[in-house]
Amino acid sequence: MMSDTFYFKLNTKEQLYLEYVIFEDIQPVFFICSDDKRNLYICVLCDDRDGLRWIISPTSHTLLSEMMFNKITIRELFESSNRFGDSWLVCQKSWQCKVDQ
Repeated sequence: MMSDTFYFKLNTKEQLYLEYVIFEDIQPVFFICSDDKRNLYICVLCDDRDGLRWIISPTSHTLLSEMMFNKITIRELFESSNRFGDSWLVCQKSWQCKVDQ
């Protein structure tokens, strides 16, 4: 079920909603979001020194399941995201830039 908690807006005009937090500290660190079309994205907080920065990559139910059951690593999950579309670096929740693959 899609959450109604808005979390990110990518410059593709897609809005991402928080679905499931895998690991959190003060804020979510490693989590899953979805868009209005039910596409899934894996998100990781990668820097919090000068503001907040997340890497966001499209993924699938199959790959998430494989990661959860230790069949692939988190790194392999992110590496495989390029078959679903672009990855993004989101900074401060207000400025986005495409991550080169």
